[in-house]
Amino acid sequence: MDSRGREEFRGALGLDDDTWLRARAWALFIAVMTFPYYWTTMPVRCADRVVMARAVLGG
Repeated sequence: MDSRGREEFRGALGLDDDTWLRARAWALFIAVMTFPYYWTTMPVRCADRVVMARAVLGG
């Protein structure tokens, strides 16, 4: 999702700031934990996780 889509999703769920921050932390954790194991064996998955991490860190 782009940033607008994420905001619409968040609004539809009615999440408060703390819950949204936890969700972003989980997404970043999932993205980062993938790298060591799959970096050479599943580069497409890692590329997807890089996009996920950038989205989380960007807002």
